This record gives sequence, structure tokens and C-alpha cells, in this order.
Amino acid sequence: MTEPYITCKTCGALDIPQFLFKKWGYDIYFCGVCGTGFTVIDSDLTIEDLYNKEYFQGGRRDGYVDYLGSENILKREYKKLLSELTRHSLPGGRLLEIGCAFGFFLSEALSFYDCFGLELSAEAARYAVNRGFKEYNQSPDQDLLKKIGPFDVVVLLDVLEHIINPTAIIQLIRENINQNGILLITTGNFSSIYSRISKKKMEVNDPSPALTFFH
Repeated sequence: MTEPYITCKTCGALDIPQFLFKKWGYDIYFCGVCGTGFTVIDSDLTIEDLYNKEYFQGGRRDGYVDYLGSENILKREYKKLLSELTRHSLPGGRLLEIGCAFGFFLSEALSFYDCFGLELSAEAARYAVNRGFKEYNQSPDQDLLKKIGPFDVVVLLDVLEHIINPTAIIQLIRENINQNGILLITTGNFSSIYSRISKKKMEVNDPSPALTFFH
């Protein structure tokens, strides 16, 4: 049986991808043109289906054990990240975090920027709003970003790999970020030595919710 051609959502190449492994019932492939890995998902799956209360509180194998309980640990990491970020960006500008969960990064960034956040989990967004953060329970779209932007800094912390069409999101950000603005992205390294050795055992190679694996 001939493998079907698939359009890579990262580089746009139409190619026959290479099958790598199956995990949790999902097939993982990689693009022979750009080297990006990706999860083959049902066409009717939406990102909203993946993020609920269980994702953050240990109810799913592909989520967090206790996200709220990790607040202090996460904030220490975010302080280090902000220390590096503010070396390259003047404080006082507008910052947007996409996929901001309960607002822990925003709470640290408020000392430096006018902060906005987007989060698909209704529970997480509600928690952040109740703490006074400007957080919206929705996916990024042009109408909202035009309303609250443009931005001097846009942040995606371990989020880009969860987005069905990452190229479209980057283009949207490009249209709503100021000249000389900063885009900060953290994600797993799909081509690292450890990733290549451990393959499907590596946590960052977990499908659903991770849909794209960058290198």
C-alpha cells in the first residue's frame, strides 16, 4: 500500500512523510523536507477538546500532575526567563502570552510590561481573571489582537507544539507585533541526542496534546 502525501504544517511541503513510531494509538511521522515531527490526528479534533480541568490536575496521562501545586517552582523559572527577556526588551511595553494557563508567568511579567493573556482552558482563564489578570478564554484571532495590540513582546512557553497549525499562528503574531518586537518561544528539541535515543519514551514526544515536534 502506497503511503499518502501529506502537507507539512510547518514548512508547507507536500511529501510522503517517514513513519517513526506509534504512541498511545497515534502515529508519529516526520517531514523529510524540514525535519519537523508531527502527530496524525482526526480531522475533527480541535485544540479545545484537549484542555480541560483534568489536563492541569492529573486526570490525564498527557497533562500535568498538579499544575497549581507547581506555582512556586514555575515562578522561579519564569523569573530567570524574564531576566533574560528584559535584557532585550524595554520594560513598559505590551506583552501577550498565548497559552498562559493560570497566569503564573503574567504575574511575574506585570512588573515590567502591560500584560495580556490567552488561554483555552475555561477554568484556568477564570482563575487568572479572578486574580486580576487581563486574560481571555479563547484562541488568538485577528479581531482580538487588533483590539488589544500591537505588542512589543509575544510569548509562547511550551505552547507552539500544541497548536494544530503553528505556521498560521506565527503569521498572525507577525501581523500584530511592533517593529523590533520580540517573539519568545520555548519548546522541546525533537532532534536532540536524548530525543533520538529515547524516541517515544521521551515526554516531549508525547502525542495529544503535543501535535508538532520542532528541532
